[in-house]
Amino acid sequence: MRTCAIDNYAARLCDLVEAEWSAVSFDMQAFPSIAAAALTELPPAGSIDIHAICEWLSRREELPVQYDPSSAFGQPALTIAWGTNKRFFVDVYLWMDTIASIHNHPFAGAFAMIAGESIHKSFEFVEQDRVSSSFRIGRLLSRQLEILRPGDARPFSVPDALIHSLLHVDPLSISCVVRTPHEQSHTYWSYFPPTIAAEVRRNSRAIGGIPILLHRRMQTLRLLGTLRSPAYSSLLADVLASSDLESVFYILLEAEDNEFTRRQAATLWETCARRFGARFDAVASAIGEQVARNRLETAHTSVLDGKGRFWNDALLSADTPQDLSSLVKQKYSNVQSCSQALATWFVRERFKLGDQWLDSEEMAARVLALWLAGSDQDAILKNPAVEPAGSSGPEFSATVANAISSFQESPMLMRARSLLGRAACPSPTSIS
Repeated sequence: MRTCAIDNYAARLCDLVEAEWSAVSFDMQAFPSIAAAALTELPPAGSIDIHAICEWLSRREELPVQYDPSSAFGQPALTIAWGTNKRFFVDVYLWMDTIASIHNHPFAGAFAMIAGESIHKSFEFVEQDRVSSSFRIGRLLSRQLEILRPGDARPFSVPDALIHSLLHVDPLSISCVVRTPHEQSHTYWSYFPPTIAAEVRRNSRAIGGIPILLHRRMQTLRLLGTLRSPAYSSLLADVLASSDLESVFYILLEAEDNEFTRRQAATLWETCARRFGARFDAVASAIGEQVARNRLETAHTSVLDGKGRFWNDALLSADTPQDLSSLVKQKYSNVQSCSQALATWFVRERFKLGDQWLDSEEMAARVLALWLAGSDQDAILKNPAVEPAGSSGPEFSATVANAISSFQESPMLMRARSLLGRAACPSPTSIS
């Protein structure tokens, strides 16, 4: 077998991890810091890029044993090396448009960025109600929000598992992980802000992390809903009546996918609320938030330019105006106003100019920035910085109304207004 840069790098990395870990008798609690230190001392960004990956794939006569042959995580996932006795392994992940759910890790290790920028957010889940062994209600609290760049490494451990999300801003992002295999004694969880933690099952009785029976019911409901079949409503009512709260959550969440199924499901929400009481309030809250997030997640997968995806992903990650301001300042050091910066970019890249008064980027950006900051149509019209000299009141009023109607069609802008309208986030000098 012909060796190449990736094989040489992986061998050095495994030797370093093996030596450090064996020195502490393979203490599992020490592994995350050892893995992170190794990725910092031997940064994969110095040896691995898309060209090296292509060379590795073309030169290898066969791959090392792949930990995740189906690439359930990564586009694709490539296992490039294993430690002695398969105590740990090294994976490289390519990313284009996939969004991983907010999740923990039932294993230990560290990851590092190789290429591209990613928005990294960590959380703490405060459990309040253990509905079952696989479904919990509580509060998902934000702990840290940062932009990771090539060379940055972060550890994760069990049982105090890192709960996080990682949104890859650049269309071609690459990351590397040094980790142990799945610890069967620890549970893999997926989190739905602001209230739900659900087990991701990893066994032969589950598909996509959920029980096979629930999966088949959802598949059938999806089919009937897509066809707008009269049988949908009766099957939905029967399934919800016999389902536990976890299944009800997944079924009602999926019913939000199209107008027909949403209308059919809406008639049963009150029945579910009476049956499950206060617990259903937590489910309803998580469904509402996930529906809003789904719109931005859809935009993430369809936007293949880094600047557009940054704004989308920043809004998907931010919970407060301060969160958004922090991310924007990490990305663009010269920005002083979130609303003006977003408005300037959106008008330049997305907004269709040509209206009598909104025929310039500057004017359209002013209107949008005021709207994002919470101003309604009347307040915008009264702002002396907006109305151009010589415009007639009714004409300009209609122009602003049309512009606002256009803004409201963008899930990105609606999310931004819900954040920035809460507090003044007062203009960039320039954003290239």
